[in-house]
Amino acid sequence: MNVASQRVTAELMRLRLLSEGLDELLGRLATGGVIGGVKPAGAARMGMLGVGLAMRDGDVLFGTRRDLSAALGRGLSPEAVLQQALGREGDPALGRGMPGAIQSAERGVVLTDGNVASHAMHAAGFGHAARARGGATVAVALFGSAAQANGELHGAFNFAAVYKAQTVFVARGLLAGELPYAEAEDAWGLPVVDVDGHDGLAVHDAVQAARAQALSGGGPTLIDARVEHAALVPVDAARLQLDGGWSADVQSAVRAEVQESIRAARAAAEAAAAIPDETMFEAVFSDRPWFL
Repeated sequence: MNVASQRVTAELMRLRLLSEGLDELLGRLATGGVIGGVKPAGAARMGMLGVGLAMRDGDVLFGTRRDLSAALGRGLSPEAVLQQALGREGDPALGRGMPGAIQSAERGVVLTDGNVASHAMHAAGFGHAARARGGATVAVALFGSAAQANGELHGAFNFAAVYKAQTVFVARGLLAGELPYAEAEDAWGLPVVDVDGHDGLAVHDAVQAARAQALSGGGPTLIDARVEHAALVPVDAARLQLDGGWSADVQSAVRAEVQESIRAARAAAEAAAAIPDETMFEAVFSDRPWFL
């Protein structure tokens, strides 16, 4: 690997430990009834981290609550995640977000919960607006295999292709007998790139290439990073170990650092004030009724 790839891979491994630790904590909080249900990254983890790390300032990530790893790759802090999960002061949704719905205007993150594909249409719209304005930004939409049966996903593909939207679509997670997207790319009029979803660096590079194509006027790209099974050893870890850049001692040190950051983030979020009751009607009415 060259120096740039080594740097990206090392950061992917750090983010993997952070993502796993945060998923574990959120799972414990959900089991204890403190927060709503969570959906861990599972087999899609490395691919999602690669997606987030490939994005640039001004880009916007559209996904669901399963895409938290990509948000961490975008630079969203564990404290910001926990503030929103716990509905504490600092939550931009003022405690009203659905379980797992995470957002950040600063980091360009919009994770929703509910429909598995509606956010793909939002990403297509953002990409269209970005091109119309001549902006050097893109939208990235992450979705799982279940979205293939939803008409909104196909509408997003077609809309983005017709208007050459600055949008990158990324399919992630486990395959479950669905149609390979490459077999139907002509139906939407956008190129499909197959990439190993276990390989965070490969996904990162594919997103960067698709981003460059969109900004040059080449239109959207669909990256199919789905996998057939979970990987026992991340491809990125093996690659970095072969280069001598990820020893057991390094991993232990990074893990300890990550665990401390999660512990500190939890303490800060739990110590934050509750959302005041008087915010209940903020951002609801343009003119608040007199009786409220």
